[in-house]
Amino acid sequence: MEDGILFRAEKKFARLHDPRKNFELAQVESEIRFDPLTGSSGRICHFSLANMSVPDLSGIIAESRAVCPFCPDKVESITPRFPDDLVPGGRMRRGEAVLFPNLFPYDDISAVAVICREHFLAMDAVPASVLCDGIGVARDFFLRAGDRVEGGSGFGLITWNYMPPAGGM
Repeated sequence: MEDGILFRAEKKFARLHDPRKNFELAQVESEIRFDPLTGSSGRICHFSLANMSVPDLSGIIAESRAVCPFCPDKVESITPRFPDDLVPGGRMRRGEAVLFPNLFPYDDISAVAVICREHFLAMDAVPASVLCDGIGVARDFFLRAGDRVEGGSGFGLITWNYMPPAGGM
């Protein structure tokens, strides 16, 4: 085997009488995936929903543009800044990404990263570089602020709220 990261997954199969198939005995697949860096595992279930239509978001996108605090013309004037002793200048940047304090924090140190300058990008149009810069600026922040969390070392957590169902745009 070559040196490198090994991505490991274990398929699992539950047996049940499936109401979608007239209660015939069926096997339903799931999967356990293992993080090659941390050893942690996560469980993946495979939803089998009817074909859902893609909603028309054009109205929401256009309407929200005028008040979006994360667009480039507003992000500097509307979003908060960290104290200089934590982040000199109050915000961190990497590529198009800009990171600043969460106005609705989860802990004593909590940040938000806006990962690109566009008001909206469809999921299939997000360039890899945008994701890399967004995750990179979050990592940079963890390295800078992790030992400043009240009570000792902090742990970084990256979540992504995107699109209206997640409370994001």
